[in-house]
Amino acid sequence: MKKSTIINNGLEQDINISSINSNDISATQIKSRRKPPLKYAGFNALELMLVLAVIAVGIGVAIRTMTGNSNSQNTNQMVSDVTALVGNIKSSYTSSTAGYTTLTTDTAIQGALIPTDLKTNGTTVQNQFQSGTVALASENNGEAFSITYTAVPSAICNKAIASLASSSFVTISVGGTAIYDAINAPTIDAATVAGACNNATNTIAFVAS
Repeated sequence: MKKSTIINNGLEQDINISSINSNDISATQIKSRRKPPLKYAGFNALELMLVLAVIAVGIGVAIRTMTGNSNSQNTNQMVSDVTALVGNIKSSYTSSTAGYTTLTTDTAIQGALIPTDLKTNGTTVQNQFQSGTVALASENNGEAFSITYTAVPSAICNKAIASLASSSFVTISVGGTAIYDAINAPTIDAATVAGACNNATNTIAFVAS
């Protein structure tokens, strides 16, 4: 007995031929055999939960890393801008016989004393924080001046003060509370600064002479 395999519409067919000729096709017995479908590998519930957990951890690490980098960049920018403002103001008023009495945010804008990375809108200077501003004013009858930053995040408040306290400031206050005094309390206390900067957003006033 002869046996042959043919493909018909995607099926393998075994053909057993007992007798076959062109005139008697009824003698041909055809037995079709369908191949079983392939089994595809997949995740079960536990494996899926593990994969999702790994993804969640990865996202959390990425967010913390990005936040840390952003805080560091914003702190560096704030320190740089405050330092530049102090230098620009002192340089501009060095020959003034009236001290800093005429200093305002508006006069600083008109005198091009604002660092270029800080945006100005009319008489307002915007800092890099959401809804944050920078205000400049004369203090102590023109003998000193203040630079006030608003909407400063807690983490950046701590770092900026730690970086700037050793500069030429007379006082630094957070929310109206002095946390640095060059004469009476020249040493920064970390716990005091952390407590003062505990709010989600903070107002920091730097006074220089």
